[in-house]
Amino acid sequence: MDKSSYGDGLAFFLSPSPSVLPSFSSGGYLGLFNNGTALNSTQNQLVAVEVDTYKNYWDPSACHVGIDINSINSTVYEDLPNITRSGTRATVSIVYDNTTKYLSVLLSYDGNPNDTNSFSLSCLVDLKAILPQEVTVGFSAATGAAVELHQILYWNFNSTLERKSNLTITSPPTQPAPPSLTYSGKSNVGVAAGSAAGIVALLCLVAAVWCFLSSRKKVNTTEEEEGGMDDEDDLIDDEQCIVQTEDRSKVSLVEWVWDLYGRKSVLEAADERLNGDFEEPEMERLMVVGLWCAHPDYNRRPPIKQAIGVLRFEIPLPALPPKIPVLVSVLPMDLSNFNYTSSSSTGTSASVVSSSANSTTASESSSSWLLK
Repeated sequence: MDKSSYGDGLAFFLSPSPSVLPSFSSGGYLGLFNNGTALNSTQNQLVAVEVDTYKNYWDPSACHVGIDINSINSTVYEDLPNITRSGTRATVSIVYDNTTKYLSVLLSYDGNPNDTNSFSLSCLVDLKAILPQEVTVGFSAATGAAVELHQILYWNFNSTLERKSNLTITSPPTQPAPPSLTYSGKSNVGVAAGSAAGIVALLCLVAAVWCFLSSRKKVNTTEEEEGGMDDEDDLIDDEQCIVQTEDRSKVSLVEWVWDLYGRKSVLEAADERLNGDFEEPEMERLMVVGLWCAHPDYNRRPPIKQAIGVLRFEIPLPALPPKIPVLVSVLPMDLSNFNYTSSSSTGTSASVVSSSANSTTASESSSSWLLK
């Protein structure tokens, strides 16, 4: 990209099929809108994730990633650094969960998998209420008086469909009780200020307890497990080394920490006895991984390898919904055909690369792309 003169951006979008390139949709309209439809949500059926590099009068900043719902004016957004316009490669992951109705976006820059170079956002949107049954999935980009080169190095799209009605849905298997642990003394358990390894080990222990208790509650088992449960009080008591406690009769630990996460104040859950003597990016990852492992839907919890990868800064932070999800029972539906075709449309002012898909029965869809 030309660092001194650039514009206007790139967008991943879903719109009615077949996709149509609007007239006069160059520049900040990104090939998706024009002057008559850009800010008129009643005339549009479109959801997009934009990487905007030029500030128009409706934009919050000159460089940002945002989620657009029936309008060029982003519903939610995150400002991006100038590195976006320097030609640095970026990876974008987009996930939509049809159960929670949350659309989540994670953008990170290659070689910088840390908090300062990863950006996540999410919003509540019911795609079935906005889009028709047949939709186009693809990319659109535009330039105006200023130009830039948009490069998509690779991308993939996945959709998970709902179960057939004749399938039997069973509860997850009962998780084994945690092993019996013997401590030589309470003073040896906890987090020493400045000890990152101690924080990681203890939070993994707390997360394991969260997952175990959540799983036992979900399957409503009445079977007594032999061994280990005598130490449950000890395990739960040790969580005070990581998070502060409140009146448990009013709020659960997971709900409280998740509420702080949604208000972007998750660090407030750190033990006040640490006096802030810790690395904030490390503590944030610990808290988020703990919530991830305690997700109400056991299918959304990460494998241990993936959780460790996040703790080691090898994998970007997951984009969790701002509020703790509530599981909703839905009637199983028949699988519908998933049609995928590729087409492209280009013009002097904007370009579109798209594919067609059936959207009504997808329970979870995700797309990831690498751009430069």
